Amino acid sequence: MKTGFDLTSEDDPVVEELPGGKGYVLVGLGRILPAAPAPLAQIRDRVAADWTQKKASDLARASAAGIAAKVARGVPMGKAVAEAGKGAIPPRPIAARRIQIAQANADTAAPIKMLFTLGQGKSRMVADPQGRGYYVVRNIQVIPGNAASQPALISQVQVAFQQSVGQELASEFLAAVRKEVGVERDEQAIAAAKQRLVQSGY
Repeated sequence: MKTGFDLTSEDDPVVEELPGGKGYVLVGLGRILPAAPAPLAQIRDRVAADWTQKKASDLARASAAGIAAKVARGVPMGKAVAEAGKGAIPPRPIAARRIQIAQANADTAAPIKMLFTLGQGKSRMVADPQGRGYYVVRNIQVIPGNAASQPALISQVQVAFQQSVGQELASEFLAAVRKEVGVERDEQAIAAAKQRLVQSGY
């Protein structure tokens, strides 16, 4: 099946070996049917649900944008949320360190990431990655960290930098060699080699 979907209408049939050495099969395309939308009668409920979800998302976005605009003008977050009316969840304070961005789950990653892109006193709206609404994030205070208190983290960063620097140097060296020697790519030969690898199962 995978080989069949890798072929195009211009390709010749190819021979594939069955798993476990059970023999061979000849794979070729007979008729290609283009994708078509499903009949509306079959997806009516899904379309209605999607439409309802989009309308709710539009309303949530407008409400969050209104809250964010008020907060940006200096209105306290709690007051702005209360004025937004039904559906707006009261604000709650969070305190986070930058390292928590990598450790956060999907529910908290978006607002924490946004928090660390804002300057002190700034605010911004960010969409929930699960499509459940929007966050309005305000950075109240920035407290500089002390990396010396995290020796294990320092070691991890050093190792990561060493690996990336080695890869970067190798990439730059290869680019310099190509420029000096004058390498040219034969795109047709590369495409043909890729096709041979696909047909051979690699």
